[in-house]
Amino acid sequence: MRAVSVVVLALACATMSTRALATPAVATPAVASSTTKAAPQWGPRHRVPGQALVRLRADKAGAALPSSTLKQIAARTGLQVRLVRQAALGWLLVDVAEPGVRPDEDATVGLVARLAKDPAVVDVSENKWMHALAVANDARRGEMWNLDIIGANSAWDVTQGTTSQRIGIVDTGLLRTHEDVGAKGIAGYDFVSNDPVDCNGDGVADVLRANDGDDRDPDFTDPGDGFGGPDSFHGTHVAGTIAAQTNNGLGVSGINWNAKLVIARALGRCGGDLADIIDAVTWLAGVQVPGVPSVGANKVSVINLSLGSDGACGAAEQSAVDAVNAAGVVFVAAAGNSSSNNFQAPVGSPANCSGVVTVAAHERNRNLTVYSSFGPEVEIVAPGGDVSAGEAGGVLSTLGPSSATYAFYQGTSMAAPHITGIISLMQSINPTLSRTAITQILQSTGVACGNCGGKPAVDAAAAVRAVPPPTSPPPDPVDPPPTTGDDNREENDVAGQEAVIACGARSNLMALAHDQDWFAVDAAPGSMTVSISGGANDLDLYVVRNGNEVVARSNGGTGDESITGNVDTAHRVVILVDPFSDANTGAAAQGPYTLSLDCTQDGAPPPDPVDPPPPDPTDPTDPTDPSDPTDPTDPTDPSDPTDPTDPGDPSGGDVDGPAAGGGTTGLVVDGGCAQTASSSTASAALPLVALLALARRRRR
Repeated sequence: MRAVSVVVLALACATMSTRALATPAVATPAVASSTTKAAPQWGPRHRVPGQALVRLRADKAGAALPSSTLKQIAARTGLQVRLVRQAALGWLLVDVAEPGVRPDEDATVGLVARLAKDPAVVDVSENKWMHALAVANDARRGEMWNLDIIGANSAWDVTQGTTSQRIGIVDTGLLRTHEDVGAKGIAGYDFVSNDPVDCNGDGVADVLRANDGDDRDPDFTDPGDGFGGPDSFHGTHVAGTIAAQTNNGLGVSGINWNAKLVIARALGRCGGDLADIIDAVTWLAGVQVPGVPSVGANKVSVINLSLGSDGACGAAEQSAVDAVNAAGVVFVAAAGNSSSNNFQAPVGSPANCSGVVTVAAHERNRNLTVYSSFGPEVEIVAPGGDVSAGEAGGVLSTLGPSSATYAFYQGTSMAAPHITGIISLMQSINPTLSRTAITQILQSTGVACGNCGGKPAVDAAAAVRAVPPPTSPPPDPVDPPPTTGDDNREENDVAGQEAVIACGARSNLMALAHDQDWFAVDAAPGSMTVSISGGANDLDLYVVRNGNEVVARSNGGTGDESITGNVDTAHRVVILVDPFSDANTGAAAQGPYTLSLDCTQDGAPPPDPVDPPPPDPTDPTDPTDPSDPTDPTDPTDPSDPTDPTDPGDPSGGDVDGPAAGGGTTGLVVDGGCAQTASSSTASAALPLVALLALARRRRR
């Protein structure tokens, strides 16, 4: 074990324009145990979308009537309310939604509030989502007061990050053999040249800055940066706070359990220069740097810079920050360690550049530290260490030179990676968050910080819970398959209560015995295919208009049915999925199925126009000639080539299919959707009840 004094000074070099902002405290040995790995928690964030727990007023006999009362509530509130099941203590679990709209978690809050106002409702509650609380089992987690004060355990209950995330670190490199963080560095580049530098200020440049025997190259290993003292392994310490392997039974816990690190080594002996750091940050953001291979798919979403120098932000620094922001990457920088007990130092650069998330440091009691630089540029304050508390008052994280070394450090260099890690957790929930939105959430959810000029201390748990869902829905959404009971499109059991779906829908649904499912789509002119896939579940598919008139159907002996055709004008198309029931036994099909709807907007051209026939003066009730072979209103003329109800029509408007119930064919429907029909479709315009009865008899 190597011991050093507990100090908080910047790593300084008179000839360098940029330096790291922390010094080591004590490196202590690791305590190892068996390795385990917890799976990330998935599911709703706070509540089950579209569900509520309700207690209803009892009737005069003292019993609640869920079915009839819920229908009355639905009529009064304008909501769709469906009983899922009766629960304990008189509670009812119900689905609730706006007609035709599937609510998300946020919309569910308003729906529950509307239910609560109904006179039949005694009590109502959201159906909250709960899961096992996440507590990391890392051997030295108990020494990490810094994670407790930001509410890390509660934040991990919401998200632990994702393996697809990439976090950038500009620092001294990474000890790639370290047991607890080395494997997290999956890519990187060494931007430090092996040129001589004057570290002791004697006017002689006699130390090679890179300290690794070569110039710029892809090896981002930290070879050490000491000159007349121990190596800091500063970048490894920063990396451990952000993303050390967590819940693996050894060492420390990282804020983001799953993200990968991309390392840009820009600090060598005595520090690093601005030119290298500009190259490093822009490279991480995906900007091409001359002579350096592209970062490619490892472009990061947030970059940590626990480094800086005194003075104002220069044009070159600002240009780098602007480029990072333009690439949609968040730039996080430490405020600096230049203050003392009787002197408040201003924020250094690049933290004082515009467009940076600037981080100051607080102590264990959430008071600003004596060393933290401070000014109006500071946006958030995070744990940095308490010099009055000795070694344990620092931030424990990974270190070198051995693969099992850990140490307490103090400084704003330690505060910044807390914010970087928390931002990455926020981005795991919503990758589209802007820097402005992230800063607003961090500040609005923060807690009071002593002597911090009104700037808050970070609360990780509150910040991740405040992240809104992405504004853009994921491509090709697929409903989760239902398990038991009815599906989330209810109540859609009768005509007039259709669940509205959209072209491109892929909905996993549940058909119950004797329970029809009605749907509607507002279709533009073009072609349309509606299909169901229910396997052995015998489900029939119909297209209906005017509530009771079937215009097309596909009703084979299985649950795999399809209707295809053209929509000639913009129109609401109504779709019915009907479980087949045996007229003799009363048994009815039921089970899960998938409803798919595919549309194109450039449908087939309309049929050739037909001149209207001259009026028949002898028939006062029929302005057309019943013997006219072009009369579309005469269903008795078997030679009518334009009669869509004529099974012998050779015009192509109605094409015979296979034997009863098998296969599908095309049909052009005026004012609606061109659908399909089975072979015995002479009854296509009959009322729905009669047609279904015919279908039952035919298939009995």
